[in-house]
Amino acid sequence: MNLRVDLILEQEQRSGSILSAKSLLRISSIVLPVVLFGFVFMFFFNISRMERELTDLQNKLEVMKPKQETSLELLAKFSVNAEVQKELDGIKSSRLDLHSQLTGLMSIVPTNMQIRSFTVNAKNSIENDRRTMREYTMLISGRAINRNAESSVKAFVEKLQDEGQHFGAISNIVWDGKADPAPAASRTDRIFDLQARYFDRAIK
Repeated sequence: MNLRVDLILEQEQRSGSILSAKSLLRISSIVLPVVLFGFVFMFFFNISRMERELTDLQNKLEVMKPKQETSLELLAKFSVNAEVQKELDGIKSSRLDLHSQLTGLMSIVPTNMQIRSFTVNAKNSIENDRRTMREYTMLISGRAINRNAESSVKAFVEKLQDEGQHFGAISNIVWDGKADPAPAASRTDRIFDLQARYFDRAIK
């Protein structure tokens, strides 16, 4: 017959596990608040950091704002200047070289002829394709003397028509000649008025 006697009370008996339930509860009651506090701290720390970064960015934008406005103003001025320069280049490309006109004109004037007036008029027109064209018209008044006066005027007009392209492309010529009404003029002396239309030039 075996007899077992327990000398330790049931509540004094130890568990076989390393950590008891009470220990786990005790540790959890300490660790969980610390972890929670850490999360809360990091949350507010990140918010504070983002607020500082946002403030720094706003300050940078405030500093850059005048520079941006200046850049936009310069860009607008550049665009306007570019348009003006384009128009000036177009006018320059369509310009008629008056020096060449006079040089070419003098090369075909007969020795018995005097040019009394020389004028070149210009105006702009808009074509159907919306291109701006430059129209030039040359006006000449002159006088020819001696018995060859009339033939000299006709020869001058023909040369101007034929050779005009060398000093300015001329599309058509209209002229009118008559006897010189001056008291000192001879019967064969002639005066004339001439209008020469150049080919239109595009203002690019």
